Amino acid sequence: MKLTTLQQAEEYLRRGRLKQAVRVLKRAVQAGDAPLEYHLRLADAYRMQENWRDAINAVREALRCQPNAAPARERLVELLIESGRLAEAVTECRQWLREMPNHPTPLEHLLDAYWQSMDYERALQAANQLVMLQPQSPHYRMRRARLLDNLGCHAQALSDY
Repeated sequence: MKLTTLQQAEEYLRRGRLKQAVRVLKRAVQAGDAPLEYHLRLADAYRMQENWRDAINAVREALRCQPNAAPARERLVELLIESGRLAEAVTECRQWLREMPNHPTPLEHLLDAYWQSMDYERALQAANQLVMLQPQSPHYRMRRARLLDNLGCHAQALSDY
């Protein structure tokens, strides 16, 4: 039985043969009409090589094909944060939130981007929105408590711990 392009690429990735996986996936994507999953796996292969520029470009290309694909949007923001392009990550999250207000995924990534840039006040605003959206979420309450601790608001943090 012949392997599909994606299966072949997955096999290369499993064996740590990143260049071969990139080559196979890139060829499929450049041929056109590749499923979103191919673009995302190509971005993952670049990510494993810490080739942030090409990883980000692969996801941006996926978004050109499918502008509202949530997995691609999320992957783009993750890559921007991992590569240290925090201002771009914030911009992407804000755009996403304009289109889908109060969606937890871009809010979580917005919190991450602000936290990594040590803008704890803005991170706290995102954490507050998340807690308002899901008041019973221990994950969001814990993240907010840690931010409050970082800001020296220990008494406030206790209510979330």
